[in-house]
Amino acid sequence: MLVATRGLGTSDFGLVNLIVIYTTFLNYFLTFGFDNSLVYYIAQFNSQKKFHLKKDIFKLSIFLTGGVGLLFILASCIIAYFVLDGTSNKNTLLVTVLVIFQCYFWSLGGIFSALLRGNKNFGPSILREQFVFPVAQLLLFIVFIRFYNFGSVGYALGYFLASFLSFIFVAYVVFKKRHVFFDNKPIQPQVSTLNNQKKWFKFSFPLSLMSSIEPALMWSSVALCGYFLLNVDVAKFTVFSRLSILTQLLFVALGPIVSSYMASMYHEKKTDNFDKLYKLTVSWSSKWAILLGFLLISTSDYILKIFGKDYSLDSFTLLFLLPGFIFEGSLGIGKHALIMSGYNKINIINMATAVIINILLGLVLIPYFGITGAAMALSLAMILLNIIRVIQVYYFIRVTPFSLKNFVKLFSMCILFLTTGAAIRYGNLAGDIRISLSVTIFSVTLILSFWKDSKTFFNMISSRLLGQKN
Repeated sequence: MLVATRGLGTSDFGLVNLIVIYTTFLNYFLTFGFDNSLVYYIAQFNSQKKFHLKKDIFKLSIFLTGGVGLLFILASCIIAYFVLDGTSNKNTLLVTVLVIFQCYFWSLGGIFSALLRGNKNFGPSILREQFVFPVAQLLLFIVFIRFYNFGSVGYALGYFLASFLSFIFVAYVVFKKRHVFFDNKPIQPQVSTLNNQKKWFKFSFPLSLMSSIEPALMWSSVALCGYFLLNVDVAKFTVFSRLSILTQLLFVALGPIVSSYMASMYHEKKTDNFDKLYKLTVSWSSKWAILLGFLLISTSDYILKIFGKDYSLDSFTLLFLLPGFIFEGSLGIGKHALIMSGYNKINIINMATAVIINILLGLVLIPYFGITGAAMALSLAMILLNIIRVIQVYYFIRVTPFSLKNFVKLFSMCILFLTTGAAIRYGNLAGDIRISLSVTIFSVTLILSFWKDSKTFFNMISSRLLGQKN
């Protein structure tokens, strides 16, 4: 993102992100929900020893994403041609087509990753999302934007090729390990029927709708900024939002691992284990989200200068944006808990409600407060969304994210660190002292917070990352 913001400038970066807004739903819709339901069903088939069904459901998911999904991609390109024909920027259509095809290969990669996660082989899936894609994207941006000066076309081309390469990586891993995943012998061999396929699709498709709506929560704010404000403001809000997503880094990293174990525990009726895993994940994710939120608040103006001097002028906006992202980073695992327990349809209602609340608040606040109003609207919508999830997880599964003691501890930690971060940011400390103090507090507290659970934590992200079973 840093290479893109500095190489494209605020106006072009804002334009590219407006294109991404209207196409990004394809990343999630084209999987038809099987990027999540594969994990759920593979856990079920393993517990029931119906191993033969794993291959059947995987074939169905590849047919839908690879075949039917390609038809959606071609239709989207045709629509883009007619909609964008005659636009002043001649590169807009090419950028849009490249971004659309990026969605196709990202979706295909998501299906292969889900097969790996369902079989508790997390390493390649996480490498695809956290290393192969971002590193390839960074290198390609440097080549196309910095060296060849392709501008917005270079951004889209780098985006497309990074998705393609990450898909090739995960598909190669699955091909190499296909005998491990599919050669288990079923107790009673059966032929997959059309009824099975209908049942799988009926369960999966709502997940696709939910995943398609989910990015609309943030992108609807960007779209409203584009409607009421300038491309420069779109670029700023996009950078602020993506920077805030760092508070969700631990939740995003643990999500694929935790969801697979939640599905197994649910099908095996191990409610106590489910409850412990849910609480532990919330505890870890909350500590990270709160501490990184503190670091971002206390050093926001310096961090944003890295992207360009224009971005640091509105660093105050982060104060209103971060609370929502901290809530999501802390309690977002509730979404996975609902999906892996079979309550997937309710997530559609949750996300649609949050998007509507965000849009309504944005329509009121953005005309008066600019991008700060967009931050207020999005943050409030995310907070409400996660409170609703906590209530639903307790109602349907009878588990809570934390004990009363842990809630008091985490709530006190949140208030203390966020107010301290604001005090450091707006105090009279010299820049070097402020940065050193913030980084020291963040590092020391992070080590102390995770020290007690370090053995469990590193076991989870190392041995289970490599697909080893307990």
